[in-house]
Amino acid sequence: MRIALVSYEYPPDTADGGVATYVHQISRLLFARGHDVEVFSGSPDRALTESDDGIPVHRVVVPNRPSFSDSIANVFIKRHQERPFDVVEGVDRFAHCAPILKLAPEIPFVLKLHTPGLVLREINTLLDFTVPGLDCAQRGEILREQVRHFFNPYWLRWDEADARASILTDPERLHAQEADEIVALCRDMADLISRSWLVERKLISVIPLPLFVDPVLLSIPADERNGTVTYYGRLEYRKGVISLAQAIPHVLQRRPETRFRLIGRGMKSPVRGEDMSVYLQKWLEPYGDAVEFTDGVPLEAIPGLLRDSDVCVFPSVWENFPYVVREAMAAARAVVATSVGGVKEIINSSRVGVLVPPQRPRRLARAIAGLLDDRERRVEMGLSARRHIVDTYDSNRIMPLIEESYRRAVERRTRLGPRPGGS
Repeated sequence: MRIALVSYEYPPDTADGGVATYVHQISRLLFARGHDVEVFSGSPDRALTESDDGIPVHRVVVPNRPSFSDSIANVFIKRHQERPFDVVEGVDRFAHCAPILKLAPEIPFVLKLHTPGLVLREINTLLDFTVPGLDCAQRGEILREQVRHFFNPYWLRWDEADARASILTDPERLHAQEADEIVALCRDMADLISRSWLVERKLISVIPLPLFVDPVLLSIPADERNGTVTYYGRLEYRKGVISLAQAIPHVLQRRPETRFRLIGRGMKSPVRGEDMSVYLQKWLEPYGDAVEFTDGVPLEAIPGLLRDSDVCVFPSVWENFPYVVREAMAAARAVVATSVGGVKEIINSSRVGVLVPPQRPRRLARAIAGLLDDRERRVEMGLSARRHIVDTYDSNRIMPLIEESYRRAVERRTRLGPRPGGS
């Protein structure tokens, strides 16, 4: 099968999160199974076609993520005319495949639900106005945002007609309507999108992401005793880093020798004009060398940072199906995470990880300290986590499900014919 993967995110130029990791890994897994795969992606400064381990990667220079759609459509169509694709896969955010579907209305389209804009908008605005470091005016501004979004999300608008109009005209929802196959990565995401976008639940397939496990991760010993707790990912409200910052003093009070590493790029913080990295560093400054901040690291550096960790913590307010949790588990690290989204599907037993409720910093602190206190439990959990990840998310089990998803999309589009309104 000839497959096009369209994603603004793709390493190294735009390795900005889990989508980049997903496209990087799925392209290799498909290629290894004999498929003809090409990637269409963005870059801040390079427009070219290059081979990445035998996979053609077409890049366009774009100033930001929203402008990617139109730029990549022209590149895609030229390539599609030269050698037609059997199916194209794209992501929900910013509806990047919409111009492609207008120019090639006959092409089967699979939409992967990573994290749509409506989810991000609702979560990232519900900031905790009680956090330290804010003056009264800042707290008031955040509280007003909370009230506005609590009483005025899509599904709770005062004007029912306005509510329906907002849902029906959401560009990402309209994009999903053009899909021949909609695939969620976890049940919670499928349920959320079904309710929010008014899509029949039975029309959304749930297929977890396969994990291309780096052999280096599997070779990391489970026994590490340097007292280091690691978080890696974007520093943003949705990832629960405020709760982690609130938990750190409690852990240090119980175990002063602990060292925390927060690795990732700072996003929006509760203080206007100040990114989350700066905000958290100011907040945690009294704890000195006990807390270390590092900007984002390349994919090849991840095994090293996991090797030097006793516990990995991922305290998200919401998550879809995070790679970071599974990577840490594959590295035989003891993981503390929150019981949200796909995380509770990944950590399905107390033998393989510790789940705590989101936004409960004291519970988070107790879970972290408990693992640091109990070396035997920590090591046993890490080994169990590794076995669970390798067995459950083995590509030989999941890739046939993904291939069948592509086939369903092709069969549907063949049956329906080209989309109306195409060029």
